[in-house]
Amino acid sequence: LPNHVEAKLLGELDIAAVDELSAAARAALETTASTLVLDFGGVTFVDSTGLGALVRLRKEAEHRGLGLRLDGVRPEVRRVLD
Repeated sequence: LPNHVEAKLLGELDIAAVDELSAAARAALETTASTLVLDFGGVTFVDSTGLGALVRLRKEAEHRGLGLRLDGVRPEVRRVLD
């Protein structure tokens, strides 16, 4: 992808990790990239707090006119996201 910034996520996206994800993602949204790509290949679990953070992040990206894409989502995590 031209003009994108990528963040690789590992482990569980839960209440303990949400603040770190949010801070990193917001910093990435401040760049000149047009798309934020989250590599979910290493994510093993997402809880409701993690889902909420992703929804807020998507809304923030849309507000700024930027794209947000999740790559490498494992089947067990995809079920939660769907």
